[in-house]
Amino acid sequence: MEERTPLLSADRLPINNSLASESSTESSTEVIIRSPDGESQGTTTWYASVFIVINAALGAGLLEFPYAFSKSGGIAAALIVQGILIAFIVGSLFLLAYCSRLKDSSTFPSTIKNICGKRVEVASALCIILYTFGSCITYLIVINDQLSQFFLFVTKDSEFCTRWYLSKTFTLSLSSVLLILPLCYSKKIDFLKYASFAGVLAVLYVIILVIARYINPVNDKADIHITTSPSSFLDVFTVIPTVCFSYQCHVSIIPIYSCMKGRNTKNFAKTVLVAISICLFAYSVSATLGYYTFGDAVKQDILLSYQPPPVDVVVGVLMVAAKTYTTYPILLFCGR
Repeated sequence: MEERTPLLSADRLPINNSLASESSTESSTEVIIRSPDGESQGTTTWYASVFIVINAALGAGLLEFPYAFSKSGGIAAALIVQGILIAFIVGSLFLLAYCSRLKDSSTFPSTIKNICGKRVEVASALCIILYTFGSCITYLIVINDQLSQFFLFVTKDSEFCTRWYLSKTFTLSLSSVLLILPLCYSKKIDFLKYASFAGVLAVLYVIILVIARYINPVNDKADIHITTSPSSFLDVFTVIPTVCFSYQCHVSIIPIYSCMKGRNTKNFAKTVLVAISICLFAYSVSATLGYYTFGDAVKQDILLSYQPPPVDVVVGVLMVAAKTYTTYPILLFCGR
């Protein structure tokens, strides 16, 4: 009787020697599912990816939104402009993911190269370098400002920075080495999902703080002036830079998408829509209630409007710094 060879015999299975293991009594092979470019499929669930997107998009712009709303001619005009821009932002995120999946690319530059060619890739890479490292410098400035406010509150001395251990150079360098540097060596961006979750919790405190201070204000609302319409048509456009900067997560969306488990349109749509909806709610609520709390007197950093700063506001200052610590590695990953 002729012996038949099994269709899935061991010698026909794709074996990864570095991952397979054999025992003396039983032979076993671990088959790794890989994407077309040779990288292993992502392991990050869509809801874990939500936190990375939120952490990339929801950040220091939260502090400036009330001020931007006041300069744009009021809440209604600013919300309309924000809604229009959101449509373009979400559409561009889907377009990037589509191009990434179409060409099996896992980074922004490689996607541009496969779609537009080598020259455009070089140009886009230069733009990404300028944007990511420029934003990282901005984040360090934000951290420095928040730490300065905290030390000023604690010491009650405007000359606190003359002490070497409270100087901006020392405190920023030490905190960056301890809190940022360990997060900057990840091979894949999904490593930052746990730090992103902590960052989202930190910014959630700031949002709750703005809501609570609106419900229980420290100043007299009778003295607040609220603008209801723009004095000029051009005023409406002043909110555009703040909105575009605040929702900027495009350079990191392709690495996030490449690490997703079950990369498909449905999962990506859930990730983006949930993340952007949360960001939209957070920005809109903070901007609206923050503006109604101080009116046209709101400062560019809303936390500076609470004077003298109570303890809960000082904690909010630290939360902004903590949030920025977790956002820095995301942009550094893309720039790297």
